[in-house]
Amino acid sequence: MTYNIGAKGQDRLIPILELITKISPDILVLNELSWLNAKSLELKIISQKINLPFYFFANSAKSNNHLSLFSRFRINDVTLVKGLKNSGVIVNVKTKSRDISIAGVHLASNTEDVRLAEINKIVFHQKNTKHKIILGDLNSISKENQVAKTNPLNLPEEPVRHEVTSYLRKAGYIDAALKTGKQFIPTVPLTKDHNITYYNLRLDYIFLSKELSKNLIDYRVIRDKTVFSISDHLPIITNIR
Repeated sequence: MTYNIGAKGQDRLIPILELITKISPDILVLNELSWLNAKSLELKIISQKINLPFYFFANSAKSNNHLSLFSRFRINDVTLVKGLKNSGVIVNVKTKSRDISIAGVHLASNTEDVRLAEINKIVFHQKNTKHKIILGDLNSISKENQVAKTNPLNLPEEPVRHEVTSYLRKAGYIDAALKTGKQFIPTVPLTKDHNITYYNLRLDYIFLSKELSKNLIDYRVIRDKTVFSISDHLPIITNIR
């Protein structure tokens, strides 16, 4: 499960943790933990409340967009991905059936060129791993998705680009939403960038290695009344056999 809980998430932490506990994921990436740091006692409390005993906090040196990866499985071989505008971490976990490399990421929000350089670092670190996952807020559009927006002041806009998601596919990763036919379900129903309002974007992803994607059972975007009031992003989940 990956979930960008949005700025000032501490104000909505109770319903966020209730939702996570109800879903009960084995692996969880939480984005935009702006009020926390690696030494925060609250991380341990969160870990206990959601029953995911192992975790690693990835601090951002350039923004407040920190993330934490939580796991039901013991975390091994942690790599903190340096040089990202936001944050990223790669860990290895050992499940009953396989070892998996898991990258929790939050890519830059400014340009596709920056994001492309960032995702290249993630792919490089995972290149020798058979079973691998990349999940988080990639801040990028896939080529299947049309961008709907209003721009009443006709502000200049960057052209819509799809290099990050296309690069991941060329690198052998499988988009879980696309594989399950749910690529048109947005993860950000409404967001604003200055005076431009964007509708129905898919910015949050779970990418799987080809080998691991053979065991993909389901992909879901949680879209009940509660989540619409918690954050501008919606949580996404995959089930893997």
